[in-house]
Amino acid sequence: MKKSLKIWIVLLVLIIIGVSVYFTEVKKTDHIKIGSIEALSGFAVFWGEPSKAGMELAVADLKEQGIDVEVLFEDSEGKPDKAVSAAQKLININKVDALFTDFSGPSSAVSPVAKDAKILYGYSSFDSAIVEANPYSIKTFFDSTYECKVASEYAKNKLGLTKIAYLGVKLSFTDACVAQMTEVFGKENVFVEAAASPAETDFRASLLKLKQNGVDMVISYGYEANYEAIIKQNIETNSGVSLVCVESDCYSEKIKEKYPLSSLEGSILFDFNVPTEFKDRIKSKYGNNINVRPAALSYDLLTYMVQAVVACGNDVSCQIKHVSNNTQNKSVIEGSNYGGDRVFDLKNNYFMVKNGEKVAIDID
Repeated sequence: MKKSLKIWIVLLVLIIIGVSVYFTEVKKTDHIKIGSIEALSGFAVFWGEPSKAGMELAVADLKEQGIDVEVLFEDSEGKPDKAVSAAQKLININKVDALFTDFSGPSSAVSPVAKDAKILYGYSSFDSAIVEANPYSIKTFFDSTYECKVASEYAKNKLGLTKIAYLGVKLSFTDACVAQMTEVFGKENVFVEAAASPAETDFRASLLKLKQNGVDMVISYGYEANYEAIIKQNIETNSGVSLVCVESDCYSEKIKEKYPLSSLEGSILFDFNVPTEFKDRIKSKYGNNINVRPAALSYDLLTYMVQAVVACGNDVSCQIKHVSNNTQNKSVIEGSNYGGDRVFDLKNNYFMVKNGEKVAIDID
C-alpha cells in the first residue's frame, strides 16, 4: 500500500511538472511579441518604411498559419542612441520575445543591449562584426568585407584599373572594406573619401579630388540621399567616376525618376533577386513604388525568428540553432537561406552599366 502510494505521488508530481511546462510554453508561444526598431523617419526612411511593410505582411501570413504574433515598432530615425533607448523599452517594458534592428549604426549600438538580455537578436546590416560579437544574433543583408574584396579584384584583374577609392559614408565596416581594397591595390593606390555624417549631401570636393588623382572607380556605401547627391554632383563636376554599389541603395526608385541609368555608365551594381510573386504581393498592398528588397529581407527574418520562438519557447540557444538549421522555411528571396550558421546567405546578381543598359557580369 505504501509502495503504491509512493508511485501515485511520483506520478502526480510528474504530471504537475509536465502540465506546468506545457502551459509555460503555451504562454510563451501563444502570443509572440517581436520588437522592431526601424528608421521610420529621417534620412533612412526610404529603407525603414518598406522594411516595416515586409514585417506586416509576414505577420498576416503567420496568423493565417495559426501563429499569433505582434510586432511592436519603434522609430530609430537611423540614429544609434534612439535605437538603444527603443531597445531598452522593448526588452524591459514590453517584454518582447525577440528583437530586430536595421542599419549598421543602430544595429551595432543595440547588439550589446540584446546580448546582455540574452534575447534573440536579428539585424539587417552590412556589418558582420556584430554577429561575431553577439552569440544571440542572426544577420541578414550583404557581407561588406566580401563585396569589397571581390569588387576590388574584379576592378584590378578584369578591368585593368590601377587606382580605386572608397566614397560614401563612414560606417562601422568602412575600415574593413578599405583593408580589402588595400590588399588588392596597395596602400598608395587606394583613396578614402568618407563623410562622417550619414546625412551628408555635398561630395563635390571629394569627386574632384578623386578625378585629380586619376581614380576611375569607387566602392561606395551610403544611403539614398547620399547617392542622389553623388550622381548629381558627378554629372555637374564632370568627374566621370564609376560606382560599385548596391542597386537598391544607389539607384532606388526615387533616383530612377530623376536620373537615367546612363548616369551610372561604367558602374557595377549588385543586388539579390526578389521573385515576381512576392513583388506583386507587396506592391498590391503598399503601391508600386515600394522598395521590395528591404520588405523581402524583413519578411524573411521575422518569419525565421517567430518560427524559432514557436519551436523553442524562451530557450535562446535553441532559437539560434533553429534559425541556422531551418530548412523548412522557404525564403521569399531567390536562392537564399541560412546555411547552418547565423548569417543569411544572399545569392547576388552583378551588372555593369554599358551604353545605358545593365549587362550581367561574373564577379564572384
